[in-house]
Amino acid sequence: MTDRINSLLASAGLDFGVVSEPLSSPSGPVVGRVMRRDDTGLQLGRTVSGSYSPLDHLEAFSHIGERIDRLETQHGPARIDIASDHGGATARMLIAFPESPTRERSMKTHLYPAALFTHGIGGTAGLTGRAGTEVSVCMNGLFLGESLRLATRHTVHVRKRLVSLGRVMEKAIAETEEFAHEMDDLSRVCFSPEYAYEAISYINRGKVIASSADELTPKELEIFDSFLTGPGNEMGSAASLLQAVTHYTTHKAVASERLQLDSVNAQQMLARARHIARLAAAQSDSGWTPMGQTATVIGQLRLETA
Repeated sequence: MTDRINSLLASAGLDFGVVSEPLSSPSGPVVGRVMRRDDTGLQLGRTVSGSYSPLDHLEAFSHIGERIDRLETQHGPARIDIASDHGGATARMLIAFPESPTRERSMKTHLYPAALFTHGIGGTAGLTGRAGTEVSVCMNGLFLGESLRLATRHTVHVRKRLVSLGRVMEKAIAETEEFAHEMDDLSRVCFSPEYAYEAISYINRGKVIASSADELTPKELEIFDSFLTGPGNEMGSAASLLQAVTHYTTHKAVASERLQLDSVNAQQMLARARHIARLAAAQSDSGWTPMGQTATVIGQLRLETA
């Protein structure tokens, strides 16, 4: 796995070394350091203290590869996606394992147990990671997860902090399988499209505000369109609310919103959509019509957010 990660980093242009360059004041004393790529000389991150110890991406991610090898023997081959920004100062690596073979596959949403790692050079948070679920409607995915409590500075303790990765990933795999079965169940729970405006305003703003298309923001109109026409959607099902958020985030969100793989805002929206779907599931045995069940759900949301 380590060789594979190194090859992917090289393909992404992230296999460079890091040069620590002293920064002196006009009077002569060293006041800090700047980190530079050894291939282009580009500065990475901001000025750091003289005690800052750099760790390049190859070294940081090599420790992860050692742990993933063991998980692959139990859960099958992992998929690895790598991206970067800020001239290579920040690198992100998503490691996703195969879906649960026990899924009913009543929906086209893919749910992969995954870990997302971010490594920064030059005054950023160092190596951080989260384990959770990648939610996808096609090739693009939205990541949901919890912190792994990795090293927050560039130190030699990265390897020690990763000892718990296997245990945390096992938990993520179990939770993803539970989420997958829940999505299959929610695909059979009714949610009347007549109340989609209220639901989507709650998903985006945390309150039930809109009751017509005229009261939706441009962003909410895009989510509404994903609710109606998004790939794999089951119109009239509670699970379609989660599908709409995932499709909007991974296909429509403009760059200025920064709704990326690990966006906090995207996670909040998906959590709210999941909350609505669970309220709808609780009403599924009420004996009311689908519209009546959905009206009750919206009423509960109004009370919660009043």
